[in-house]
Parts: sequence; C-alpha cells; structure tokens
Amino acid sequence: MRARIADAYRRFLSAARSRGWVKQATETPHEYSLRVGGGSGVEGVTAAYEEARFSSHRLGDREAEAAELAARAAIEQVADQ
Repeated sequence: MRARIADAYRRFLSAARSRGWVKQATETPHEYSLRVGGGSGVEGVTAAYEEARFSSHRLGDREAEAAELAARAAIEQVADQ
C-alpha cells in the first residue's frame, strides 16, 4: 500500500512540475504543498505520502484509495492555477 500512495504522490508531483511547480530538493513535502497553494487535494495527497513514508503502522486499501483520490483532486487544482 505504501507503494500505491507513493505512486499517487509522484503523479501529483509530475503534474505539478508540468505546470511549472518544480519541487526543490531542499523542500519538504509539506513546504512544497504550501508553496503550490494547498487545497484539500494537495494537502491530502501530501499528508498521505508523509504518513506512508515516515510511519511504521499498517496502511491498507482505504488509505491507498484516499491518497489516489486526493492525488486526482490535487492534479486538478494545479491544472486550474
């Protein structure tokens, strides 16, 4: 499930990069989300990625599906900017 969540976050990063929002190597995911402009999708996919990357508890289909949904919303948000 962590891989699905990370893939969702990478899809968001790719879409944002194509719109000019390049994540700097020194930026944390949270800092990047603030610079991009937040929004529920951006915040959701970022929080899901941070949880998948930095926690050790079990993540299931529900968390992966929520991350994928948030990524789709985040991609729409950056497309509208």
